[in-house]
Amino acid sequence: MIRQECAKPFAVRGRLIGGKRPLICLPLVAATEHKLCEVARKCLALAPDMLEWRVDFFAAADDIQAVALALAALRRELGDVPLIFTCRDATEGGERRLDSAYRFRLLMMALTSGQCDLIDAELAMGEQTIAALQSVAAATGAGLLLSFHDFTTTPDEAAIFAKLRQARDYGANVAKVAVTPKKAEDLLALFAATCRARRELDLPLVTIAMGRDGRLSRIAGGL
Repeated sequence: MIRQECAKPFAVRGRLIGGKRPLICLPLVAATEHKLCEVARKCLALAPDMLEWRVDFFAAADDIQAVALALAALRRELGDVPLIFTCRDATEGGERRLDSAYRFRLLMMALTSGQCDLIDAELAMGEQTIAALQSVAAATGAGLLLSFHDFTTTPDEAAIFAKLRQARDYGANVAKVAVTPKKAEDLLALFAATCRARRELDLPLVTIAMGRDGRLSRIAGGL
């Protein structure tokens, strides 16, 4: 078997991230709580392994109480399907600008709510902020997914590996890198960095190339 399991897979609601097979995660994008639950039901009909709520697309994303209520409603819809809570700033490819201090409060709310299973935080948030999130995640049993996105290009193999290692060193349960390919060699660099990380790092990985030219990474990356 080509696929190499990681040394420390992350278990969540009966699923194993980093286990024998790659998992399929679908995004939830909606402006209102009602629409969010409607989209969730449609996604659940496709039997995904996990779902990810992109909170930055929620019209009331700047109202922490509204987000908390929507999160609780979403959890009731999902039952035992794992949920990733993600709120990206516009500078990270998100839908809107949100103050960094407020986003930190939002992620802390999600961690302590008991309604989501992982939060997604960007490495760019910095070591101190991530350390605070990691501490609460460990205390609550939620997972910490640390991400790096490059929306203009694909770094070389060594740089991609360095980002995955940095996520591991910052205490991530799952490390993610998403890049923008410009040529076929970019996909090879991503795959090579992923293979090296599987050998040398001990955590589950999510590595993808974005856009039309990155489709192969979504099909073959799990190998």
